[in-house]
Amino acid sequence: MLKQKLKDKIRPLQHYYNDYQRFKKYAAANFKSTNKENARSKLMYYTHQVEKGLSRRHFRPNFGEVPITNLSHSIKAWLDMQGDQHDEFFLSALAVMKHYFLKHENLAVETDKKRLFSEDVLALIMKENDDKLRATVQIKASDKVQNHSCNFHDLATRRYSVREYDATPVDSSLLVEAVKIAQKSPSVCNRQSARIHIVEDLEKIEKILTIQKGFKGYATPNKLAIITSDIRTFLKQSERTQSYVDGGLFAMSFMYALEFLSLAAVPLSTMLSPEAEKKFRQVAQIPEHENLIMAIAIGHFLEAVEVPASARNQAETIITYK
Repeated sequence: MLKQKLKDKIRPLQHYYNDYQRFKKYAAANFKSTNKENARSKLMYYTHQVEKGLSRRHFRPNFGEVPITNLSHSIKAWLDMQGDQHDEFFLSALAVMKHYFLKHENLAVETDKKRLFSEDVLALIMKENDDKLRATVQIKASDKVQNHSCNFHDLATRRYSVREYDATPVDSSLLVEAVKIAQKSPSVCNRQSARIHIVEDLEKIEKILTIQKGFKGYATPNKLAIITSDIRTFLKQSERTQSYVDGGLFAMSFMYALEFLSLAAVPLSTMLSPEAEKKFRQVAQIPEHENLIMAIAIGHFLEAVEVPASARNQAETIITYK
């Protein structure tokens, strides 16, 4: 009996230690690349930071000293390791910087960011002219009016993360409808661990987003949804990560439902430091027995708004047949 009790106590530590060891071995911990996939991910990480700056309605010339510096280092690292120069993420990095430089030219504004790139890389940037590779995409409210009659292919492929919204308040009944749709998401043994907290108080939303740090520079959204997963619904140690799977499925269904209802939204990470998570939970009043999955800012579409293009992998590159 004692042996079994000790085993039951040690087993969770084995699971988490194994998880930690695999993550440490393969992930780019502290942004230090150890393999080509790490380097590729860093390309898109910094590219996306620049995309977001280029998509803002109130464009700030010469923004992005830190991300553009990091992007220049990532491009150089990719070339030094003889990475594929036709790779989607590499080409997206070139395209976003070309967009950056041309935007400043069109505004007749001087930029000093070219100093961050070698002459060879600048030549690649300005040569890149594939029309399919864009830094931003324009979204129009008029194109979203008929979303309720779209087929799923069009609904899914036309959905983009949107951070700027019309001032019209979002009717809470629409969010209830979106939740009802999302409740059809599958969950392990139908235990339905997903929970959703809708924050409507603008002051509280602002406090939460200040802690989250992924919405800087944007107006406070009218509604903020916080997706969680109730760990009390799980029964064994091997299910330790299932809450993130079930919660993630629910969150994606919820975002598709918002798109279906012609509402704009952006998912925001809740992978926070222990200190930040504690503050987040306190302000948002999230109980300890719920794992944070993500926050989702929600609003009505503006008449027209630019959003990051966010290039995607070619399907063939992520499929493995066994």
